[in-house]
Amino acid sequence: MATETIPKTMKALLQPDPASLHLLLTDLPVPVPKPGSTEHLVRVHAAALTNGELLWRHNFPLPPSPDNPTIFIPLFDIAGTILTSPPHSPFPPGTEIYTRTSYTRTGSGSQYTLVTTAELAVRPQILSWAESATVPMSAMTAWQALFVHAGLTPTQGAAGNRDADGDRDRGKKVFVMGASGGVGIWVVQLARWAGLEVGGTARADNREFVEGLGA
Repeated sequence: MATETIPKTMKALLQPDPASLHLLLTDLPVPVPKPGSTEHLVRVHAAALTNGELLWRHNFPLPPSPDNPTIFIPLFDIAGTILTSPPHSPFPPGTEIYTRTSYTRTGSGSQYTLVTTAELAVRPQILSWAESATVPMSAMTAWQALFVHAGLTPTQGAAGNRDADGDRDRGKKVFVMGASGGVGIWVVQLARWAGLEVGGTARADNREFVEGLGA
């Protein structure tokens, strides 16, 4: 794979006012971030906007720091290609990834961004770049709902296994309000992956779609 020449500046979305939903796409020289000893530099191919995200910094302000400037770059769900990696990283240059970067740092609505190893995952090749970028927040929310807050076993087919974990989850059912929504589709699929019986609500014209996911 040819090595990409990394410029000194990049295009980026900026949100000048955290209390405003207006964004600025600028050709002004926004510096390309320099990775630290534990960070990967990623070429962003697609970035997704999470519902309500543009008001997070207004409603949940972070303390001032160099990583949280007054005018900041939004968007935290992205898909892209690793350009540089720290030593011994399991994600070498050229790896195609998707990720949700930390809200405590500046966002990734730019041509290049920094991502830590713990935030990275190899993106599914059956999805487009844009589709890959829409997965992280919704899928992580569904995972936390089922396997953190509900305490279900995060193992494929766990509810059907004849062991301690399977017996614990055996016979449990999951009911998903809004099963065709952004988070609901992941709750349905993850619950079925874990071997649970799934029901839910959706509009009549989405019934076949939701049933196809496993409800």
